[in-house]
Amino acid sequence: MSGTISMRGWARTIVTILATGAVVARALLYLVVLRDGSGGAAVQDDGAPEDRVTVVEVPAAPSSLVQVETVSPGRTFTSRMNFEHPYQFPPHLKLVSRGKRQYDASAVTEFGFVWTARILPTDLIEFHAARDEFLDAGLAVAAAQRGLKRGLEFENFVWEAKGLRMPVSALPPRPFEQKGCFYSIEKQEAPVFFPVPYAGPPLVEFSGARKDATVITEVTAKGFKWKNVGGSSWNAGEIDWAARGLLAPAK
Repeated sequence: MSGTISMRGWARTIVTILATGAVVARALLYLVVLRDGSGGAAVQDDGAPEDRVTVVEVPAAPSSLVQVETVSPGRTFTSRMNFEHPYQFPPHLKLVSRGKRQYDASAVTEFGFVWTARILPTDLIEFHAARDEFLDAGLAVAAAQRGLKRGLEFENFVWEAKGLRMPVSALPPRPFEQKGCFYSIEKQEAPVFFPVPYAGPPLVEFSGARKDATVITEVTAKGFKWKNVGGSSWNAGEIDWAARGLLAPAK
């Protein structure tokens, strides 16, 4: 009798162990599904059998991104720099120059910034009547009024940006670029129309030997207006322009 009871006890113990093992195995399977992939979350599928689990992908958190680049300005004292990889928010930006020339950053966004060289006394023509005014106003005013020495070369500098990388799902459509040229005449202004209109005002930049005396006064989706603020024919010349922005949707 005792032997029979002992055998039954062993049988119950074995059944209990097997049942417990099945529960543990199911729990481990559930945890494995939870940890599968990058940041995936698991939820029960209401219309599926009890043992099935549906995996819902959750976008990974943005990672930290550091970008560094050396800029060689040459004879250009200001320009816009676009980040190769955009940030989720405007990044922390640092500009470093090993020479006497210092550089400033402005209009910092998730996509880039504008850099400008600081003026030095040695940049100016000696004994110019507006020398002190130029030192306060900066290189743009001095260049427009022919106060700079000819052949100025601006030293290289390094910029470093640190911030959160913009997720791929949040990247905007690639901008459309158009280029052209016009002849800028001193003390004159005129409009320029884009061959293809944009959805909104695009980014417009000038280049060329005579660009310093010509400024942009207005930008719309269809074109822009320029004005030559120079005071002599030396400020006249051909200007190259480039526009980048999103195209208007097709009708």
